[in-house]
Amino acid sequence: MVAPQEQKIRVLVVDDDPDFVEAAKVSLAVDRRIEVVGGAASGEEAVKQAAVLRPEVVAMDVVMPGLDGLEATRLIRKDQPECRVVLVSGSIFVERGDEGFEAARAAGASAYVVKSRAVLDLAEVVVSVARSTGNVPTSRPDPEPFSPPNTSR
Repeated sequence: MVAPQEQKIRVLVVDDDPDFVEAAKVSLAVDRRIEVVGGAASGEEAVKQAAVLRPEVVAMDVVMPGLDGLEATRLIRKDQPECRVVLVSGSIFVERGDEGFEAARAAGASAYVVKSRAVLDLAEVVVSVARSTGNVPTSRPDPEPFSPPNTSR
C-alpha cells in the first residue's frame, strides 16, 4: 500500500483565461507530488468536473463570468466537503484587501494565492492544503508591487 505522503495530489485548475489555465497546469505538473486531472474555464464547468473527477484540490480563479469562483467554491465544498479549494486571484485580494480574504474563507476556501505569484507559490500551497488539517501558507500581494527601486544613497 502506498503511504498517503507518496500518493499524487489530484488537482483541477479553473480560470476563464485559457493561457492562465495552461500556465498553471504546466507549473503544477512539474511538481512530482501533483497530478493535474483537468482544467475548466468557468465556475459552472468547475462544479461539474469536480463532481466527476473528484480532485483533492481545486485551484480556482475568483472573478469569472457567470458562476464566480466564490459561489463555485461553496457548491463544490457542499458536495465534497473533503475537497480543498485554493482561490487564485489578483483583483479581489488587491482591491478588497482583508475583505477579499474573508470572502474567500466564508466561501469555504482553504487558501488563496495572488495570481501574480501563482507560478511561484501555487504548487507549495496545493501540497500544504492537501496534506494539512490546520493553517496553510497563502500568498498576499507584495507591498507596493509597482514602486520603483530606491536608488538614493
